[in-house]
Amino acid sequence: MKDLIRFPATKTLICKRCGEPFEMSRPFRKTRTLCSLKCIAPVLYRLAAKSIVSETGCWLWQGFLQNHGHAKIFVGSRRMEWIHRVSWEIFKGPIPDDLCVLHNCIGTGMCWNPHHLRLGTQFDNNQDRVKQGREGNRKGEINGRAVLTEEQVRFIRSNYSRNSRDGLNQNTLAKMFGVDQGTISGVILGKTWTHL
Repeated sequence: MKDLIRFPATKTLICKRCGEPFEMSRPFRKTRTLCSLKCIAPVLYRLAAKSIVSETGCWLWQGFLQNHGHAKIFVGSRRMEWIHRVSWEIFKGPIPDDLCVLHNCIGTGMCWNPHHLRLGTQFDNNQDRVKQGREGNRKGEINGRAVLTEEQVRFIRSNYSRNSRDGLNQNTLAKMFGVDQGTISGVILGKTWTHL
């Protein structure tokens, strides 16, 4: 008779809040990320203390928000986490590495009600963003990666000349605005700031 393969009865995990190891018994698919009520309770207390309940049943966070409207909370001493992900882990278990926590409620990233959350892929998350109208116009200065203003781009295009006697060359313009010469090249060639 073949030997039976024995799986361990417990698994050692590290608590996301206190950093202490703790044992989790099988089934591992429902593992927690916080070790015990002593670590879960303070997080839940802070979530509840800084939240209101809307008419639609959303538990809306009133604390710190990122610039795109999603909320974060400190879980450990220096570790901030998205509140909808923290809520999922507390109420429903771990989040698989390849999945995101998505909102069923339209137009808010502040809700942490576990009944308003679901798991989905990054593609699903992007589709939701477009469907809910959060895609937005990310051209020009609104784009978080923009290093120039529209006024500067217009100045660059109107004053650029290959010949430094007639105007300003790319290297001079780059030094003027504190950017890389490649950034100036993209503006001049129309590869960036195409809407102007």
